[in-house]
Amino acid sequence: MKVMIIDDDLISRKKLMEILKPRGECEEYERGDVALVAFEKAVKNKEYYSLVTIDINMPHLSGISVLHKIRDIEDEYKLSKDKKVKIMMVTSSNEKEKVSDAMEMGCDDYILKPFDEEVILERLEINNYMTGWEKNKRLKIMVVDDEMISRKKLVESFKDYGDSDEFEKGTDAIQVFRKSVEDKKKYDLITIDINMPDIDGISILHKIRAIEIEQKIPQQQQTKVIMVTSNTDKSKFYEALSLRCDDYILKPFNENLISDRMKTYDIEE
Repeated sequence: MKVMIIDDDLISRKKLMEILKPRGECEEYERGDVALVAFEKAVKNKEYYSLVTIDINMPHLSGISVLHKIRDIEDEYKLSKDKKVKIMMVTSSNEKEKVSDAMEMGCDDYILKPFDEEVILERLEINNYMTGWEKNKRLKIMVVDDEMISRKKLVESFKDYGDSDEFEKGTDAIQVFRKSVEDKKKYDLITIDINMPDIDGISILHKIRAIEIEQKIPQQQQTKVIMVTSNTDKSKFYEALSLRCDDYILKPFNENLISDRMKTYDIEE
């Protein structure tokens, strides 16, 4: 694994180096602009990085800008999805809006300061398994949304990837999810609308993760959960991240957006 660490804080940089160096070849950068030059050179030479960690608050060039430029470089060189680097943002608990912005721009995960080795390794494990679905497998999908139009649109968008069960009520979805786990026929993917009338999307996500823990399902085998949200739901989305949702999509969405999101999980049509 080839790793790039970008952080102007020496202590954070060295701590990440100490944790990641036994697991791969690590390079550290204090400045985002210098890191970008090295990143583009690596892409030109086809010496791709596996992971880049970026501190959100950088003095010369913000972490969000570095993330944006990395994705621009990858697009410029027409990198396929399997060559694009995994990006983990390093942030503090008071930067909720910036985390949401980073997720919109295509970061894969985030870690909160202060962090420790156990947290870092757990996040790496999650990302390694984000591409773990079997190729050409028909996915078992659950769509949970009280709004019929959104529900039908998602089911239609997922038709090329798998078979979808749709639920208007969160309580019904939770019962069916529990039974699927008990019967060892668990879902591969669930989408949950954050704003649900009978039980909100955050509570549904929490109960899903509780069922998986109760049934002793290893984290790397747990169902992928995508939250469906609006621009006004950023604080709720941040809460969903803390409960280990895997991604989100903003309303209004279209089929191309869904397809792009699915490709980040290495699902082949």
